[in-house]
Amino acid sequence: MKKFIAGVLSLCMIGGAMPLVNNYAPGSAITASAEERFGEEIIDYFRFYVYSDHAELAECGIGEKVDFIIPSEVYYRPVTVIRSHAFAACHDLKSVIIPDTVTSIGNSAFLDTSIESITIPDSVKSLGEGAFENCTLLKSITIPDSVKRLGKCTFENCTLLKSITIPHSVTTIDNYAFNHCNSLETVTILNPDCKIYNSTYTINNGPDSNNNIYFNGTICGYANSTAQAYANQKRYKFEALPDEPSSEAASTLKGDANLDKQVNIADAVLVMQVATNPDKYAQGKSDVSIKPQGEINADVDGKSGLSNSDALLIQKFKLGLIDKF
Repeated sequence: MKKFIAGVLSLCMIGGAMPLVNNYAPGSAITASAEERFGEEIIDYFRFYVYSDHAELAECGIGEKVDFIIPSEVYYRPVTVIRSHAFAACHDLKSVIIPDTVTSIGNSAFLDTSIESITIPDSVKSLGEGAFENCTLLKSITIPDSVKRLGKCTFENCTLLKSITIPHSVTTIDNYAFNHCNSLETVTILNPDCKIYNSTYTINNGPDSNNNIYFNGTICGYANSTAQAYANQKRYKFEALPDEPSSEAASTLKGDANLDKQVNIADAVLVMQVATNPDKYAQGKSDVSIKPQGEINADVDGKSGLSNSDALLIQKFKLGLIDKF
């Protein structure tokens, strides 16, 4: 705190705040704030820029951490932005918890980190280009239904990522979004009208022995959707989802695992069945399996994937022990 106050005083002594130096890479989706920053704070080797009404995570410094919980506020300002390349030098980073104050994740924010899994909170509305590019140990990620677009190279070279469900809110998937995702087996696209960049580089497993780009996984979507059109054109395997939900059903109701538009004990039971008997109840396994939107709704504990922890929170919500997820 002394470091922060000293920084503010030094700026005041020279007659006001100095102009903000833009440390962003060219073409960054998240640009420097229009207002001038008036201070900085370093927390666990991570540098934050502080403005009058918010704070931004700028970069990590000497002394890398394996796990980092991003604070929800710095010097009484909410942390709303993870700037471009913020974690790009944190090569040993494996775990990050993002608070629900964050609304933007910048270009290449997690470039070349060792992160293995991450849950993006519902507050995040934009993912910059290459946000998780070259995260070769990333195995799972949850995309909230607040995100509207998957930018260019968002998950490029995520070589251990096996499956991903893209929520109904996403209207655009840009080129190279899932390029060279070697282990990718299933891509579920819930928006039947999602604009998918017409290129084999958008979704693929990388080059084969003849250096031809291929994808031997499955694109899942609704019949006559843009997902099916993309799969057919690229000669990828396509699997139709049972039915297209109405716009009301497609929206997220946290805790509603069975999509009956209410949260009750039946939802908790379904989640426990998925957790204990995935061969029958996991997505796509049988007629009683949880639906893609239901899985998104039921993931309420902030951790990737469904577990008994999600079921317990749903029960607590139904019993009035908690009032929100």
